Amino acid sequence: MGGPVGSRWWVGDESEEHNASNVNGLDHSKDVQEGDGSRVVELSADASNPTAERSDYTSTTNGKLKKTGSGFFKGLRRKESSGSIADEHVDVNTQAAVDDGVLSPVSRGVSEDGLTEKQKGLSSILHGLGRKKKSSGNLTELTEAADSQAVDVPAAADSHDDDVPKKAVGGLLGRVKRAKSLAKSRREAAAEDQDGSIAAGEEDADTNGHQQDQDVAAGSAYDSSAGFEATAAEDAISAHHVVGASEITEATEASEVTDTGVYGGSEQSGEDGTATEDQQQYDEQQQEEEYVQDAAEQQGTDQNKAKGVFGLLARARSGSLGQILGKPKTEEELQAEREAAEAAAAAEAEARAAAEAAAAYAALTREPEKEPPIRKFPRGFMWGTATSAYQIEGAYQDEGKGLSIWDAFCHTPGKISGNANADISTCHFYRYKEDVALMRTMGVKYYRMSISWTRIFPNGKGKVNERGVAFYNRLINELIANRIMPVVTLYHWDLPLSLQIEEDGWLNPKIVDHFIKYAKTCFSRFGDRVKYWITINEPWCAAVLGHDSGGQHAPGRTVDPAREVYKVAHHMLIAHGRTYQMYQRLFKRKQRGKIGLALNGDWYEPKPAADLGEQRKNEKAAERALEFTLGWFARPVYQGDYPTLMRERCGNRLPRFTAEQRAMLKGSVDFFGLNHYSSHLCEQPAWYKELAPQQDEDEREGKLMRLGAQLERIMTTVTGSKPHGHNEAEIQEGDVAEEPAKVEIIEDDEEIPEDPYIESTGYWQDISVDQSDDDVWKTTDMGWGVYPEGMRKMLNYIQREYNPKGGIIITENGCAVAEEDEEESLKDIERAVYLKRYLTEVHKAILHDDVDVRGYFVWSLLDNFEWGYGYQKKFGLCYVDMQTLERIPKMSSNFYTEVIKKNRLEMI
Repeated sequence: MGGPVGSRWWVGDESEEHNASNVNGLDHSKDVQEGDGSRVVELSADASNPTAERSDYTSTTNGKLKKTGSGFFKGLRRKESSGSIADEHVDVNTQAAVDDGVLSPVSRGVSEDGLTEKQKGLSSILHGLGRKKKSSGNLTELTEAADSQAVDVPAAADSHDDDVPKKAVGGLLGRVKRAKSLAKSRREAAAEDQDGSIAAGEEDADTNGHQQDQDVAAGSAYDSSAGFEATAAEDAISAHHVVGASEITEATEASEVTDTGVYGGSEQSGEDGTATEDQQQYDEQQQEEEYVQDAAEQQGTDQNKAKGVFGLLARARSGSLGQILGKPKTEEELQAEREAAEAAAAAEAEARAAAEAAAAYAALTREPEKEPPIRKFPRGFMWGTATSAYQIEGAYQDEGKGLSIWDAFCHTPGKISGNANADISTCHFYRYKEDVALMRTMGVKYYRMSISWTRIFPNGKGKVNERGVAFYNRLINELIANRIMPVVTLYHWDLPLSLQIEEDGWLNPKIVDHFIKYAKTCFSRFGDRVKYWITINEPWCAAVLGHDSGGQHAPGRTVDPAREVYKVAHHMLIAHGRTYQMYQRLFKRKQRGKIGLALNGDWYEPKPAADLGEQRKNEKAAERALEFTLGWFARPVYQGDYPTLMRERCGNRLPRFTAEQRAMLKGSVDFFGLNHYSSHLCEQPAWYKELAPQQDEDEREGKLMRLGAQLERIMTTVTGSKPHGHNEAEIQEGDVAEEPAKVEIIEDDEEIPEDPYIESTGYWQDISVDQSDDDVWKTTDMGWGVYPEGMRKMLNYIQREYNPKGGIIITENGCAVAEEDEEESLKDIERAVYLKRYLTEVHKAILHDDVDVRGYFVWSLLDNFEWGYGYQKKFGLCYVDMQTLERIPKMSSNFYTEVIKKNRLEMI
């Protein structure tokens, strides 16, 4: 297709064979090496008005040229190493006249030095051969005249042709050598007459510029039938010509040679019409090359046939097919292969066990790490304490605050140990200045707090409670005045009760919009002073403990734990991602804050086992534990989706993110918030189940109905009454018409019957991990094992798996200590030792493992309301008298104060 002036056409890099014909039609061309390895040939043809008889080619549907008129010459090979064509072209017809001694170089408007320069390179040789170059696309064949105008050309003498060596060299090299020799002899013969011709040419060039076109057209040195009659045009037409080896066919090669001859015109024939010796030699060489090419193609066809079906049949007849396919193996051979495979597997297992034993031995015998007497932490390390609004604020209905799910949960009898509640708690709402003064005395630089959703929006939505906003403004300002930076958590489990009752809380995707509105309000009211935000604290606890595990946490649901836990977590992740996205769009540029998640991440490692197979199972159990706790939330925000292992275990019960949501979540944290308390040894339980086929909804509901009917029969037999909420009609709908079966009493030491479906029991069946502590570990008052090395291992795991930008901030770490009275509370040596040992492992991770840890927050500043345990579990650095609400720093507080003040641990 014809293109505009200056357009470019690609020259494909698939072949080095380029059509070099129609070079006479080129005056200024470029051979440009593109960045992708392709060559671009820019052709500038001074032929804006090509003649109709030059339209010998048309464009085919695939963009290649198809011959429609007279023949053209076979393209010459041009190596990548050959020079650019751009600076080498000389009009061949005019040059032929110069070579014959008839036309002076000066008569063309150029000096002798300029002519010599233009005669250099491969392009001069191509011009000497009189090749034609076809244009690309739908452009017609273009030709060009000389750089300057032509003059009268008398008949050329060919007496010097006898001196040209006739060396029979085949291919392109032979043609090039012959052309060079011919051109050289012509230039030597014409050198004697150049002085006179130059003088005559200068006079002609000055006075008869236009006459040159007519002289050239009439001169015998030009063959008008070959199409060299295009006039020069000022506008260059550039075209990219896609040239492939497939375009140069044997049929067109023969046609070109026959139609035009070797040197591009009828003047190369003798007077009697017979071809010159050069022409005859070229024809013989062409026939030889065609024969070689035909032979090569025939050989390739034979080889292809040998590879096809006929080749296989021929081999079958010759008996060689059996050697390829092989004979059927006997039973003895198959048995030998199986035994060899088993032996190889056993050898591999032994080698692996030996390697593990060697590694364990090396770990025992290696020199201990060189520990400094003083462990100094990085400059600017974030030292802080942590609390949450519901656990310390109290004033649960003051200043316009609404009720949360924890208010309702605590006021439900039997839900909290000792039927305690947080209506007053430590009364931080009214005593916040006292608590800030405590932190200032300790030297705390950061304070992690949370905002109560129901203080900002009493019903979770609607109108803002300005009195609640005023309280948090006072608290934040007090912190800033005491040079303490607030780190604010938006959601620490206290969901507005109205959202739970009216909209099913986190089970409803609409909760995301309510959370976004709440977060936006907090950013706009407090973001000018708050530079660290945590969207959600420990979403694992809110999902699993609140919707499985017997309803230990609010809202205490146990309806469908196999699905609800995953829905709640899914909506929390989407709420986090959208909040992060909204902050980046509306507030980041002005406020320069950072946003993260606080994920609970205990360390899990396989329980040692003597049997290699059991050890492998325990390793898989530890991997499941890590992925079903930390990876459940960390992989979406760092990698864009849930862990593959969770997807394999849960199937369609685990919701799926859309492509847009995956992109939104990936990278949606500015730091990794880690809440770490303990470690666990993992083993595969006896009730572990492999993957089960997924059930459709009808099948699942039918199994649940049958399970309910069986439960009802058991209750009727044991108690003599039916369970509440069931009537006779409901029992009949269970499709159980047979007589009540005899109830089996299962003793504790007997095996519990298996449930054949993974999805019927919930989250704990999905994870299928038995957790325990090492016998040498001490335990806290919560029953959690004390294993400081687990902190270091977890930090290394996070750095290796997620490489978090913004580093890792340990947003919670601490321990519960049994403290019966004030005196025992103030001497909390156990807590001080715990903190020192865990901080030592944090420092090792920084110093020896190059883990990017940037902060450490102790849980908690105060003894406070500890959720389902009420006030029985003490985590605080400061003792709180629950009768007088007096705060007294403990020994652990004094230890932590020294660490913060010196920014180091002293190992004495």
